[in-house]
Amino acid sequence: MYIEQDIDQLRADIAELRTDIAELKTLLLNNPPVEVDTTPPEIELILPVDEPYSDVVSLELNVSDDVALDRVEIVIDEQIIFTITENFDQIIELNTTNFVDGDHEIYALAYDTSDNVGATATIIKTFNNTPVPVDAILPRIIFHAIEGDSPYSGNVEFTFTATDDNQVDRVELHIDGILVGTSYGPHSAHSITIDTATLSNGSHGATAHVFDAAGNQGSGTFTRTIVIDNSGTPTPEPTPEPTPEPTPEPTPEPTPEPTPEPTPTPGTVTGSNDVLTTALQAFLSDNSIIYPEAAEEIQNLIDVSDAVAEITDLTIGDQNLFKQWVIDMMVWLGSVPDYLKTDQYSEDAVGFMVWIREYIRDMQAIVADYENN
Repeated sequence: MYIEQDIDQLRADIAELRTDIAELKTLLLNNPPVEVDTTPPEIELILPVDEPYSDVVSLELNVSDDVALDRVEIVIDEQIIFTITENFDQIIELNTTNFVDGDHEIYALAYDTSDNVGATATIIKTFNNTPVPVDAILPRIIFHAIEGDSPYSGNVEFTFTATDDNQVDRVELHIDGILVGTSYGPHSAHSITIDTATLSNGSHGATAHVFDAAGNQGSGTFTRTIVIDNSGTPTPEPTPEPTPEPTPEPTPEPTPEPTPEPTPTPGTVTGSNDVLTTALQAFLSDNSIIYPEAAEEIQNLIDVSDAVAEITDLTIGDQNLFKQWVIDMMVWLGSVPDYLKTDQYSEDAVGFMVWIREYIRDMQAIVADYENN
């Protein structure tokens, strides 16, 4: 048989629950909804294009946030090298001699006052502060004789042999002192072809220049005199441009039909809190221990508690405190089956659901105030 002392204890627990619910309502009402900043800052890190980096290089920052910035960090090889707390848009001077030669990973982070973080992409740059040996030896060039008989017409090929103790960079051909062609590469054999129709008929001076990788200009500069005569060369007809084919219009993709939301089964509950939902469903599975509209009332409780959880700045523990009390009460009621068959249970169960309705009304009022403001 059920013991009278247990019933008294249950009533005392219910009275304590009333007090706790009142305190929780006061706590929620005194903590108005706050707008939470979830937008990270925007940050851009502009690095010099030319590599490798040596000595001091300039890094440019462009940073912004919708509320307020807290700090910016520049990170190299996962080590924070600079921390900036004011004047965020600025140019940072980076001394690369403080790093070993080689590749280094560089990125920047921006933090706002809500601890949202914006980050740039990681960029790999090469540092090299090893002194480069001075190249004092000049390259040399041989300007070969032009094939064919003078005077020349049409396209004419000029050939050269360039040498250097390290590496040839390029050969330039000048006609009458004007650059008309360049051949690049470390190889020794170079050739440059020009259209003599761009020159006037008569004699012209063709000069070759060679440069090495250190920027030295060769001492073996060589000049030849060439005679141009294009008076008997007909002007070719220009080739007509082909008419482009029209681009077909893309076939539109069919719009997929939206998947309907599942309709909850009567007598069941759903919610974002898996622990609470599971406990409530187990409690409602025995329809003999609670009257039919309990399922709807408890579902309203879960929905409005979830809504309040989204708009208030209370901790997760505060949000779920009332839900845990509901679970505890159900476990207690389910542990005394003899008591559930008594008239006293019906009275207490009605009172318990009345408290749930009051809580739902208060929470709905909080949600409505937030949405209206």
